[in-house]
Amino acid sequence: MNNSVLLPIMIFFLLVISIFYGNSIPGILLVILNFILLLGYYFNRRKFKSIFSPISITYIAVLLSFIIKGIYIIDTEKFELGLLIYPYFYIIIFISAFLISFTLSSDTKLIKQYIKISNRSILPLKRLKKALSMLMLLACFLFITKLGISNIGSVFQNVLGNRILFQNDGGLYTQTIILVLLQSSLYIFIIAIFENYGRFKISLFLIGTIFLNILIPMTLGGRGMIFTPIIMTVFIITTYSKKTNYLFLFLLGIVIILFSGWYGMFRDGIVDSTVGTSDLIKNVLDRYVQLDNLIRLVNSPVDFPFGKSFIDFLYSPFPRSIFPDKPYNFNSQMTQIYLPLQFQNKIVSDFTAIGELLINFKFLGVLFGGFFFGKVIDIFNRFFIYDNSRFFYLWYPFMMLKPMSLLYGGLINSTVNMMILLETPIIICIWLLISKKSRVENEELSVYHS
Repeated sequence: MNNSVLLPIMIFFLLVISIFYGNSIPGILLVILNFILLLGYYFNRRKFKSIFSPISITYIAVLLSFIIKGIYIIDTEKFELGLLIYPYFYIIIFISAFLISFTLSSDTKLIKQYIKISNRSILPLKRLKKALSMLMLLACFLFITKLGISNIGSVFQNVLGNRILFQNDGGLYTQTIILVLLQSSLYIFIIAIFENYGRFKISLFLIGTIFLNILIPMTLGGRGMIFTPIIMTVFIITTYSKKTNYLFLFLLGIVIILFSGWYGMFRDGIVDSTVGTSDLIKNVLDRYVQLDNLIRLVNSPVDFPFGKSFIDFLYSPFPRSIFPDKPYNFNSQMTQIYLPLQFQNKIVSDFTAIGELLINFKFLGVLFGGFFFGKVIDIFNRFFIYDNSRFFYLWYPFMMLKPMSLLYGGLINSTVNMMILLETPIIICIWLLISKKSRVENEELSVYHS
C-alpha cells in the first residue's frame, strides 16, 4: 500500500470538519480548498509515490497552515471572520494554479554532471567511519567556537539566546555548516549500513551520531532542526527496507506534535507543572503563524515597490558584517512592520509565498507564482520518483522539507533560498570526500518520462 493514501484520508476528514463551519464564508472557502486538494490528488495520484515525496510534503504544509490552522482560528475567533475572506481567496487562487501546473507535466532530464556525481560508491565502512568522525568533530568545534567555551555548561539554560546568537550577525552560516556536517554523517552512515548488510543494523557509532544530531539542535532553539534528522532517518530506513509501519508513523507524528509544543514553551521559559496536553497542542497551533500573518498582510496592506524583495534577494549572499546596509529579506521587513516587538527581539516571522507574491506583484503575482511553484515541485517530484542513486538519498533529506519552507517563507526572498545555495556545495564536497569512482559512474541514467 502506497503510504501517500494517508493524505486523501486526512483531507476528507478535514473536509467533513470544515462542513460544520459552512455557516460562514471562510468556512465555505475551507470546504472549497479541501475539495480542490482532493481533486488534485485524484488527477495526480500516481505522482504521490510516498508520504515523503515533494508533492506530499507540499500538501502537508497546506493542511497544517491553511486548513487546520484556519479551523482553529475560526473556532477560537482569533480574528474576525470577515478578515479571513480575502486571504482564503488568494490561497485558493494560488493552490489552484499550483495544481494545474503540477498536473501538466513535462519531461525532465538529468545533466551529465549530476550523473557523474550520483553514481559514485561509498567508501568501505572502516574508512567511512574515520571520515565521518572528522566531519562530526569539525561540527562540534564550530559549535563550541561560536557559543564560547564559558557557555558550554549552560547551553540549555538560555536556548532562546542561543537561537538569536546563531541566527544573526552571520551565525546562520555557521549553524547551517554545523547541521549539514552532522546530518550528512548520519544519513551517509545509514545508507552505508544498508549497502553493507542489506538491512538496518544498530551500532555504537550510529547511536553516537544520532545523539549528536539531537543534542546540538536541541540547544539551538529551533524545533524543526531537532525533528529533521529523525524524520529523514525514518525516510531512508523506510525506503531501503521497502517497509512502511503506518502505526509507527502515526505515533511518531503524535510525539512530534507534543514534543514540539513542550519544546516551544521550554525555549520561551513558560513550562511549569500545570501544563497539559491541550496546552502543548495549542502552543503548536499558535506557532504556525503563516495564516495569521497573511491575514494581517492582506487586510492591512503596505506600499511596496514592484518586485522589491526579489531584487533584495540578490544581496543575500553577502554577510551583513561585510555589507551592513544590505536590505533585510521580505519576511524581516514584514515582521518589522506588522510585529515590531518580535523584530526587536531578532525573531523573524513567516509571511508566506502567497503574501510575498501579492505584495510584490498583486493578484497576477499570486496566479503566476502558483504556476511557477507547481512546475518547480513537479520537476522536483520527478527526481524523487525516478532517481535511485546513493547520492540522492544523501541530497534529498536536506531538500525534502524545502517545499514547505518555500511555501511558508517565500519563493524567492527567503532564508530557505540561501540555505539551498549554501548547503548544496557543502553536500557535494562531503559526498566527494566519502565516496569513490564507481564502475557505472560514466553510464548515463535513462531520460525521465512521465
